[in-house]
Amino acid sequence: MLLYSQYIQMICAFVLAVLFATNTVKVWHILTLSFVVGIGHSFGGPAYQHCANALWDPEDLANAFR
Repeated sequence: MLLYSQYIQMICAFVLAVLFATNTVKVWHILTLSFVVGIGHSFGGPAYQHCANALWDPEDLANAFR
């Protein structure tokens, strides 16, 4: 889930870069890509917190989310 979330955000960043490079970006492109990135992040955030127990020691866990 975490990887798919990152893939979605990466693809949106590449699409936005291509739109800027070709000078065809419109406001609705930015709004749509922001919405899609937000959806990806809404799945990635909880997945990241779920993996936190495996990433950090229990005594460092409280500082891991700051």
